[in-house]
Amino acid sequence: MHLKPIVHRLISGIALLLLLTFAGCSKGGADREMGTVKGKVTLNGGALPSGAARSRVVFEHVEGPVTAADIKPDGTYEASVAVGDCKIKVEHAEDMVYPKEGRAGMPMPGKDLIPAKYAHVETSLLKYTVKGGEQTYDINLEGEAPK
Repeated sequence: MHLKPIVHRLISGIALLLLLTFAGCSKGGADREMGTVKGKVTLNGGALPSGAARSRVVFEHVEGPVTAADIKPDGTYEASVAVGDCKIKVEHAEDMVYPKEGRAGMPMPGKDLIPAKYAHVETSLLKYTVKGGEQTYDINLEGEAPK
């Protein structure tokens, strides 16, 4: 019997199928089209509260990539984000709270300085469709900050 050519063809066919499958899924990383999103984050039309140790805008693309951009003291941010639909959250909180000396335990997140709903993409209701090139997306958060 001549099984060797059949096995060789079968292995070659499987390798080609795997190659084509992974090539079709490679729309991530370096070959993904990007856009530059710039904007300003405000709270009720004014400046964000001071005292934040962690302040950033986070874009969660519907296909997976996540991009975070620090919010500068004047409220502006700039991010390179994959083109397409994104859900957005804003983090603006005090520094982590560490256990007192001699106590075991993990540090806890610091107090939010903006309404808590903006800390999660599902509750923030912030969405944006990123296009290629440079664009502006200002974010005005509304509501009372936690006391």
